Amino acid sequence: MKEYTQHDYFQDCLKDFVTPKGWRNESYINDASPSFSYGKFQIFVQHPLEMERETDYKRFVICDIETQGFIIDYDDLDDVENFLTDLWLQHFTIKESK
Repeated sequence: MKEYTQHDYFQDCLKDFVTPKGWRNESYINDASPSFSYGKFQIFVQHPLEMERETDYKRFVICDIETQGFIIDYDDLDDVENFLTDLWLQHFTIKESK
């Protein structure tokens, strides 16, 4: 693994990343990678090169903000957005059916 300062590592993690609409940067310097919040989820953005990642997770790691629990990880941003959209739609479908 290349030697980085934490700031440079975060910058490198995000060099090819365009923040999706509605995501808010929640990055904290003590985290293993930059992160964003969306609804009740925190999405960590790992380094694009697997050998440069500090964890064994895939590129995008989704956690529950309240519990800080791992939910799922994906290598493709489209998969993350589809997962979050599906959960959002399920949330409203459940509310409407009550």
